[in-house]
Parts: sequence; structure tokens; C-alpha cells
Amino acid sequence: MQCTVEIPLEVLFVDANGVEYKGRSEILVPEDVILHIPEASIMPFELRAVVGAICPEGEYIGANDFSVTACISTILEVVVDVVLLVPSYGYCPIPPCQEFNQEVCATFFELPLYPRNGE
Repeated sequence: MQCTVEIPLEVLFVDANGVEYKGRSEILVPEDVILHIPEASIMPFELRAVVGAICPEGEYIGANDFSVTACISTILEVVVDVVLLVPSYGYCPIPPCQEFNQEVCATFFELPLYPRNGE
């Protein structure tokens, strides 16, 4: 999976006259990782990035540009909500279905109910 993670920053600085300013910016971090993405199913999944960034120091380099030293931690994850049956660690039984019009949802109901575990 390739993506670019945008990390919003709030830049606080003091000029030579001691006046405080605040600005907003972002750091763009390109990522190229191998993740197991589940096959399409009725249960939707999402790809999520959780980021922590600390910029302890920086300097003004002119033309409204700053150079900062950043310590960045990025976690990329595939998230899907499922209901687990705790004693067997499997999926819960599927509740009884109601009647539906097959023409409307034909491709939707052809998908497996839960994503497969890479089998």
C-alpha cells in the first residue's frame, strides 16, 4: 500500500522583537508498506493512520518557510468491526434473515459475510 500521511502542525514562534506568532502547516510523509488487506465482504473495513509528531526545534528560513526537526511515529492499520464469539474465538452465529428483492442487492449478497483470513 502506498499513501501520503498528512500531519497538521501548529507552529508557535517569537520574532526578534519578542512578538509571538502562530501559524498552521503540515508535514507530508510518504509511506510504502505491505499490509494484509481483506477481500471485499459485507463487513466494511477502513485503512487508518495514527500519527504522533513532536517538533522540538526549528528555524525561520525566509519567505514564510520554516525548517523543523521532527520526531514522527506512524501506525497504519486495517480496521473492521466484527462480533466475536468469545468461548470459541470464532464469529457469532448469523441471525435469521428477512426477505429481500434479489435484483436490487444481487452483487452485495454475493460477497462473503466476513473477510477471509488469507486462506
